[in-house]
Parts: sequence; C-alpha cells; structure tokens
Amino acid sequence: MIALDTKYNILGSNHQYVRSQHESDQVLVYERGDLLFVFNFNPNQSFEEYPIYSRMSKTAEVILSTDDQNTGGHGRVAHQR
Repeated sequence: MIALDTKYNILGSNHQYVRSQHESDQVLVYERGDLLFVFNFNPNQSFEEYPIYSRMSKTAEVILSTDDQNTGGHGRVAHQR
C-alpha cells in the first residue's frame, strides 16, 4: 500500500467516493484519486466478474490483488495484468 501511495499519491487526493457497499457479499468498492479499490472481506467466497459501476473513464486494470499467491492469497481469481 505504501508503494501504491508513492506511485499514485492516494493519500494526497481530495477525490474520494464510496461507490458501493454490499453487506451480504461483504464487498466494499470506493474511489480514491484515480484508483478504484475493491475489497472482498468474505472469507468463504471469491468473486469473478463481480458487477462494479464507476464513472471513471479508464479501463480497469488490476495493480494489486491480495488473492494472488505472491501476496498470501488463495489464487482463486483469474485476471489479466
């Protein structure tokens, strides 16, 4: 997270918006600066093709996934880098 802030100045951005909260899915989506954060707090379910709505005009790209095995995750979610 520190490397992300160094590269994208997340903490220095005034733009922040909670895009969605799904209590039953245990998913939180929010925007901060030019980044879109998607957090899955569900310990039992990974989601692929989860519908996320944003007004950001850029195509989404995964820059950090805690589901990746190199970050200690289960490696259950496929994505392109």
